Amino acid sequence: MRFTSPLYLLFLLLLPLTAYLGWHGGKFRDPARRRELVSLILRLIIILCLVFAIAGLEIVQSGNDLAVVFLVDVSDSMPQQAIESEVSYVREALKSISADDKAAIILFGADALVERPMSGLDELAAITSVPITNQTDLAEAIQLGLALFPSGYAKRW
Repeated sequence: MRFTSPLYLLFLLLLPLTAYLGWHGGKFRDPARRRELVSLILRLIIILCLVFAIAGLEIVQSGNDLAVVFLVDVSDSMPQQAIESEVSYVREALKSISADDKAAIILFGADALVERPMSGLDELAAITSVPITNQTDLAEAIQLGLALFPSGYAKRW
C-alpha cells in the first residue's frame, strides 16, 4: 500500500475533531443514541475514505510471474553483426525463462512489428518480420511493447 500524495494524510488529524464534535456523551441504551453513534461511526469512515482517496491510496501487488518484451533494433544504423548479437541474446534469454513467465519480441526500424506475441514459449523461430529499416523509431517500439504487457505480471524490458 502506498500513497501518491502523502501530504494529504494530514487531513486525518480531522478525525479526532469530528469524533469530539459528534460525540454528545451519555449512555447509548436507547435507540436514538445508538443511531447517533452509528451515524458518527459512518461519518468517520466516510472522512477516512475521502482522505485516502485524496492522498492517492494505491494497493500494490507484486506479481510472481514475469512478462518480458524484447525490442530488437534492425534499422540500417545497426551493423549486421550487432543484429545477430541481439537475436542470439534473445534466444539465450528465452531459454532461461520459467514455465509461468511470458515473453514477446518486437523488431523495429522506422516502424515496429511484433515478431512474436506474448507467449510462454522458450524458443525463437526464424525471424520473418521485415520492418522499414531506413530510420529508427524507438518511441513506437516502446508504445507497442507497453501494449503487449498482460496485467498481473511483473514487467521487464
